[in-house]
Amino acid sequence: MIETLRLTLKPLTYDQLLLYIRCDHSLEAELGLNPSMRTMTPELVEALEQTILPHVADPARNYLFNTL
Repeated sequence: MIETLRLTLKPLTYDQLLLYIRCDHSLEAELGLNPSMRTMTPELVEALEQTILPHVADPARNYLFNTL
């Protein structure tokens, strides 16, 4: 995690990435954030499902380099 006075960057876990894909504000609710408008492009969903999620789920990898 990287934190400054005005910004906190926290890598998402596998389960949080699944909530992110749902795009139904469930991730924002879990993190205690205000709901935000966003869209999931087919390319982003494909990247998450085919590359990022499998890498984050693999305990042999450093998932911090494979997340959003």
